[in-house]
Amino acid sequence: MKKNSSVIMLVLAVLLMISCFLNIYLFGISQNRYNDYEQYYDLSHDTIRENEALTAQKDDLLSSSEKSLQIAEEQLKQAEKEKTALNEEAEALRKDLAEKTKKADAYEELFRILNDGTIYGYGDENFRTSEGILLMKAGDPGHTISLTTGFENTFQIDYTVTGESAEIFWNEEAWSGTSTTFEILPSKTKTGTTVFEIRNSLNNTVCKVCAVVVPAE
Repeated sequence: MKKNSSVIMLVLAVLLMISCFLNIYLFGISQNRYNDYEQYYDLSHDTIRENEALTAQKDDLLSSSEKSLQIAEEQLKQAEKEKTALNEEAEALRKDLAEKTKKADAYEELFRILNDGTIYGYGDENFRTSEGILLMKAGDPGHTISLTTGFENTFQIDYTVTGESAEIFWNEEAWSGTSTTFEILPSKTKTGTTVFEIRNSLNNTVCKVCAVVVPAE
């Protein structure tokens, strides 16, 4: 009986030792797993912080890019405004140059007329006008000129027009006596020189009147 009890006690002791060793082994495994978890936890937190830092950098870069884009768009709009203003200024200068060129051409034509040897406003003593050369602006009101005649018989007037910058309007086209009047009306849109050659039906004398029309201011 005592021998059996000793065996049982020995077996129990062995089992207790095995249990202790097993618990110690399992505790070691648990501790290792806990340590691994802590490392994983720390690594995860580090990763999260890095992601948050990268997200913040991305947001800063995005905000900076949006501001840069906005500035670039504003600069582009300003450049377009300046380009439009420059184009308008250039167009105004071109128009001004064209008008000044027309005026220069008109004055050059006037100078040529004054030196071409023609006596404007005079046919003969009995057939002449109060003015021979008119300098007018486009769109000016009509200008009245007197035609002096010394014919006792009734006669008629015939005329030809060379140019498109002015028109002639007669108060009467047939009369007898010493004078009548007519009107020279400059064009509103056309400039240049228009010459009126006026003839009478009695002796066919020619009296020329020249209208030089320059651009309006």
